[in-house]
Amino acid sequence: MLAFEYYKKLEKELSDRDDIVIKKYSLNYKKKKSVLWRIASRKIDKHDKIILIRAGIHGEEVVGPLTILHRINQIIDYIHQRGLKVIIYPLDNPTGFERGWRYNIDKDAGEAGNNDFLRYRLPNGKIVYDLKDKNIFKNWYWASDVKLKIKLPLESRLMLRLLKTEPLKQVAACLDLHQDYITPLKKPFAYHYAFGNLKIYDEIIRKIFKIIPVWKNAKIGAGFNMMVKKTGQAVQKALTEDLIKSDKNGFLVRHDGTLPDLFNRLGAQHCITVETSGATPLIKAEQVNLTWIFGITDLLSKQLIKAKKLLVIIPHSSVSRPKEIKKSWLSTRHNQFLYGKTAETDRGTDKLYDFRKTLNNQQLVFPYSQVYLNVVRNPAIIDSVVPNFIRGIAVYKKPLDRKFRKKLLKKYFLPFYKKVSVIDKTLIFNGHSTVSGHSSLGKEKLQHDVVLSSYQIDKGKRVYFAPDKYLNFYIKELKKRMPSLKIGKNNIYSSVYDHICAKFGWNGNFTLNRVPVIHQETDESLYIKNNRIDDKKLERLQKVFAESLLATINHFNNA
Repeated sequence: MLAFEYYKKLEKELSDRDDIVIKKYSLNYKKKKSVLWRIASRKIDKHDKIILIRAGIHGEEVVGPLTILHRINQIIDYIHQRGLKVIIYPLDNPTGFERGWRYNIDKDAGEAGNNDFLRYRLPNGKIVYDLKDKNIFKNWYWASDVKLKIKLPLESRLMLRLLKTEPLKQVAACLDLHQDYITPLKKPFAYHYAFGNLKIYDEIIRKIFKIIPVWKNAKIGAGFNMMVKKTGQAVQKALTEDLIKSDKNGFLVRHDGTLPDLFNRLGAQHCITVETSGATPLIKAEQVNLTWIFGITDLLSKQLIKAKKLLVIIPHSSVSRPKEIKKSWLSTRHNQFLYGKTAETDRGTDKLYDFRKTLNNQQLVFPYSQVYLNVVRNPAIIDSVVPNFIRGIAVYKKPLDRKFRKKLLKKYFLPFYKKVSVIDKTLIFNGHSTVSGHSSLGKEKLQHDVVLSSYQIDKGKRVYFAPDKYLNFYIKELKKRMPSLKIGKNNIYSSVYDHICAKFGWNGNFTLNRVPVIHQETDESLYIKNNRIDDKKLERLQKVFAESLLATINHFNNA
């Protein structure tokens, strides 16, 4: 089938849809001009989760493009109906597809084939594309990094350029559809490349076993150490060290510089290369591809439903003041409470704890600084909610009278709690930050990077707002993802009253309209350096916190 015929049929299949956008990009080879298509959900909001599907990078592997051609509407409907968005590259190597060649019409395999998307710098300084089954490296780079001067086939260069325009942080899954014509298998088989916790795919594997056998406990090295004949056909040289053994479910873990490997480095949760043997009947191979697409969609959809009931509250990130408080009223020293290490501001927490791109959770950020209106203090004590003095220093030139302060409480404090109360939630995350040497800590140096609390002292008694088992599980998940993290539990912060915890916290006994509250303080030195946020460090922490919270939600929802 010629590429233009494929696209014509695909366009016909999509002609009645108004929820997708098709973009076409030129591929101008030396011997022929062609085109690459991108199909995507029409409206992708900044908090949507995306499944990216790619097929046809190896031209002889036709089942991926044909799966998309035959089932495109079913795929898009299934993903959209479950609250997710999709980006599809249906035919990544159109001239190879036309000829049944692995590589393009110019017979250009580049330096490492055309599924070439990243490079690793080893600890010894050497640059490689394949770590095999090891995961030891110093840095990774996009294969298109100009400093590396890597020779890439045209379709690979275009794909790398397009990927950098995609909302990469929102891509939750990358599925790369392949077909193995290299390994001399005479029977239908499936196997798969993946990363991370492979146990979560058990249900998908059970369904695949019902379609065709899985190639388990086998040494596999298809696609590595390739050469291109003058006829354009790609053949594999003899393999020795490139062989890696699949596990009992047919999984191989290989950091080989391919598209899924790139998305694994970019932080996508599910990065899968789907393989079926060349001897597998087309209809069976398509069923395997669909099983993966629908299975990953279901995993992400269930996660969305569960995480949707996580409410993240960020009460102290703002430096803004209510419009009723005039700038001329402020004392000359009040700025020290807003900025710098002595600030009463949880710097960067509005970014650090914004998990919505990962979890699609609910979030409330109190819009005003606690210098003017402290939303976590006891509303019965007006001096703690709208303070005239902080640590003995005047906030205002002239103290605000009680009547005015009660008006602020009524206008801003009480409606915020009303919002919290009406949100459907199963867990509250109450996110703060702290600084070593802060005077509110008695100038002591922090002994921990993260401090978590499950109770607070009120009138000399412990009042629990979360069962210990929630904190203990969350701590275990944090340590699993960042072993170096020093985590403290129920220390100095338990003596500080927090009204969010007091009003909405749940201690394990049945109480209507109450849920567990995880109260977290994170040391700002983990993500702030020289009074500036280090985006890379913040994003790493954000990912660790989000994934650990999700694991906690899943554990107790399933308990």
